[in-house]
Amino acid sequence: MLQALCVSAAMNKSTYVTDFTTGSVTRQLLWFALPMLLSQLLQITYNMADMIIVGQVLGKAGLSAVSIGGDLTNCLTFIAMGFSNAGQILISQYIGARRHDQLAALVSTLLLLLLFFCSAYDRRLPV
Repeated sequence: MLQALCVSAAMNKSTYVTDFTTGSVTRQLLWFALPMLLSQLLQITYNMADMIIVGQVLGKAGLSAVSIGGDLTNCLTFIAMGFSNAGQILISQYIGARRHDQLAALVSTLLLLLLFFCSAYDRRLPV
């Protein structure tokens, strides 16, 4: 099922591929960066609200913990973005080389790797 979905997505270029070689470069780059910008703004807003609430309720110790947790989350987010960018490069190479039969295996491997890292990050310390 996943292989059929990946192959059909790779074949249907009008739906999934944006041509960055035509049109205004500035407009294309801004449109491409908009989801990441919005994601970071939401993360910053969440961290600020969290720090305000925790700072008022728990004081300095709680505020320190939330600050460190936010920094750790940002670090892990940047690592995940690096893996994601590497995966995008590999997917682009497979599509460019017309290796659609191997594309599904690559996407499956990348998703499993993402699931592994998410489950490792979601480990809770016993209280």
